[in-house]
Amino acid sequence: MARMVKDLYRLHSLLPAVILGLLWTPLAFAQGEPEVLPLQATDGFPLQMTYYPALASANPNGIENAPVVLLLHGEKGRRLDWDKGSALAGRDPLPKLLQEKGGYAVVTLDLRKHGDSIVPGRAGDTVQPNDYLAMVAGDLAAVKNFLFEQHQAKKLNMSKLGIVATDFSVPLALGFAELDWKQVPYDDSPVPATRTPRGQDVRALVLISPELTAGRVNGARSLNYLKNPGLAIAFMFIAGDQDAASLKNAKTFYQSATSIPRPAPVEEGPDAMSPSVQLVTANTKDAGVPLLVKTSSVTLVPMLKFLDDYVKNSPVASEWRDRRSRLER
Repeated sequence: MARMVKDLYRLHSLLPAVILGLLWTPLAFAQGEPEVLPLQATDGFPLQMTYYPALASANPNGIENAPVVLLLHGEKGRRLDWDKGSALAGRDPLPKLLQEKGGYAVVTLDLRKHGDSIVPGRAGDTVQPNDYLAMVAGDLAAVKNFLFEQHQAKKLNMSKLGIVATDFSVPLALGFAELDWKQVPYDDSPVPATRTPRGQDVRALVLISPELTAGRVNGARSLNYLKNPGLAIAFMFIAGDQDAASLKNAKTFYQSATSIPRPAPVEEGPDAMSPSVQLVTANTKDAGVPLLVKTSSVTLVPMLKFLDDYVKNSPVASEWRDRRSRLER
């Protein structure tokens, strides 16, 4: 299993950047309209995504420093759960809200064998145990490659990356964040601290109605690595009080994430920030995207603040920098 993950992620680093560069339409993105794009996973699986480019009008400090949010659907779901299904009555769906009000670039993705991410002629294929590993090291790695291209074009800042995941995609998000943080920087400087990073970009994770595992992907194991205070990754766990299984899992994750003491948050003043590990519950049996929509004042509002605090205004993310190795510039 470990070897398969390493092989798949190695493909991520070898995927020619020029191919990804051909997958987007600059004119459409410049206008800020969401664009449905084909994307190829690093193992060749065909994927579909929707990209909401960052808006210059919502980024007064420069679009090159725009934050990024990746929204992942739940079991048997699809990216349209976010693109259309996350809209409050009479309002824009969450991706548009994040784009227009928050200044984020937003990606929604159909994971393999979900939604429009299917092999032509094989729409009935069922998800197999190894597919979950491939979603982590193939599908999500391809999204990261796409974000790299946008970063290099100064359309966003990939070092300000947040992920919002629901139920089965929660362990996938955690697994990908672990792989991302374990990427070794380029050996392009004699001083380790100044070497160009190849990962370490996931700043915050919002994990809604979480499952602990997905096939062979173990979210608890990844969280055990990611909760290291030295990484400064922020976590928010959200569940409905009447959804017993999700609530139990959310509390399990929360207890794990808080098992290592973290620096005390700022308590007062203009720079005050909420704790970087949060558990949010709502009095409902709803789960996933409907949980956010139906209990927006309790769940969505604090989630948006959390993303602003730890992604958009991340105290640890760097300003835009060239992410190519100095040896290749």
